[in-house]
Amino acid sequence: MNHKVLLTIDISDEATQRQRKQFYEELIRKNYKEVNNPQSKWQTCFDYSLTEKTVIDTLKKEVETVTMQIGIKRYSVVAHFEESNLVIFFSGQNRV
Repeated sequence: MNHKVLLTIDISDEATQRQRKQFYEELIRKNYKEVNNPQSKWQTCFDYSLTEKTVIDTLKKEVETVTMQIGIKRYSVVAHFEESNLVIFFSGQNRV
């Protein structure tokens, strides 16, 4: 069984179309899948042997890393865990 997580990711308006495209490509490379609207909704799975805390820490690190690599200033994320119905929110601001 896997932790299925639905994410809504909002990146700042300052992000260029190129940055957005790169951001989405990086998520796809990390096995995230687009859901309906490719600009904001993503789904990913993590092995069920991982704790929810480990999954949350991984999500935060992956989104932060990708936004920093691409030069996106601000982002916010709502993540919903399908199995436990846990919903979390995190955001960040990078120096670019």
